[in-house]
Amino acid sequence: MENLERAFESETCGGANGSEREAELLQKIGELTVERDFFIARARSIEVKQRRTMVEPDIGISMRRQCELLGVNRSSLYYQPIEPDAEELALMRRIDELHLKHPWFGSRMMTRMLKREGFEVNRKRVQRLMRQ
Repeated sequence: MENLERAFESETCGGANGSEREAELLQKIGELTVERDFFIARARSIEVKQRRTMVEPDIGISMRRQCELLGVNRSSLYYQPIEPDAEELALMRRIDELHLKHPWFGSRMMTRMLKREGFEVNRKRVQRLMRQ
């Protein structure tokens, strides 16, 4: 911190090394400006699903940095959705049928009807399936 001011002085860098260092710093400033202007401003206006597809593992920027710039959670890149099993689909189909016959049924009445028909469900599960 004490020598921070000297880092940007051309006199202390010394001749050719000073101009090389200056060129490096200007290049880095340019890269950061492009990142800020393009990625943060423009890329974040794109839908999240499309931004996820923009992340590529084999380019010069790390996955972590790409996700930071695009505003994408890294964990969402690795998520694989799980398909519902046959029992769950049958239960959802029956809830849909009952709802078409009795649209005023809430989750409590729907749970009672399903239990009478032999399904083993609780109210929370019925609420979740009704939302879906």
